[in-house]
Amino acid sequence: MSEAGVLWIDPHSDTKKKLQQGEKLISYLEVESNPLDCEDVGLFIDSLVPWMQSSNFKVSQNGLEIISHMIDRLGSDFRPYLTTVIPVFIDRLGDS
Repeated sequence: MSEAGVLWIDPHSDTKKKLQQGEKLISYLEVESNPLDCEDVGLFIDSLVPWMQSSNFKVSQNGLEIISHMIDRLGSDFRPYLTTVIPVFIDRLGDS
């Protein structure tokens, strides 16, 4: 999320920055009155896929939680993005 309140993921951030940004995004998305200002929802979701696939447990967990909040907030409007996230969810949740 940028300073302007727009949902955004920095694709070049290191693990520490991803953890910080993830916590900010989760906190932002938990407040239902906060708008989902995003220029390209598809690009935002695509940028979360590497987070969900991360070998760092907390980064992966944050990615899954952010996507979960996006599903809750977007409802049926999230449907076009299911083919992107379902395989990643299955892969991540299938890990032992």
